[in-house]
Amino acid sequence: MRSMPAACSPHHSVNTTVLLRTTLSLVCGTALGSQWLTVRHSGDCYTNNANSDQVAGHTLLDAQLIWQSSLGRFTLRGRNLTDKLYANWSGYGPTQLYLGAPRRVDFTFNRSF
Repeated sequence: MRSMPAACSPHHSVNTTVLLRTTLSLVCGTALGSQWLTVRHSGDCYTNNANSDQVAGHTLLDAQLIWQSSLGRFTLRGRNLTDKLYANWSGYGPTQLYLGAPRRVDFTFNRSF
C-alpha cells in the first residue's frame, strides 16, 4: 500500500534570492545600496487525501532596490512583478482557496534623526 502525501504538500518548492550589496556612489552624495531579486516557486498540490482536487503551482518574482542619500533611505520594492493570478489552499474544505496577492509596488522613505 502506497502512502499518500499530506494534503496540499507540493512535490517541490524553490525559493532563490540573488542579493547584491554595493556602495556605488552616484551624484550629490547619494549611493545605491542593496538590491535583491527573488524567485519563489511552489509546485502543484492536492487539497484532499484522495488526490482528486488540485491547486496549480505558481512562480512569483519579487525585487527591491535601496537608494541611500543625504536625505535618508529610499526603498522601491515590488512583489509578484509578473502579476500572476494564483491561489493557495485555505486549509478548510478541499475547494476553498485564498487568492494570492496581485502585483504590488511600494516606495518608502526612511530618515533617522
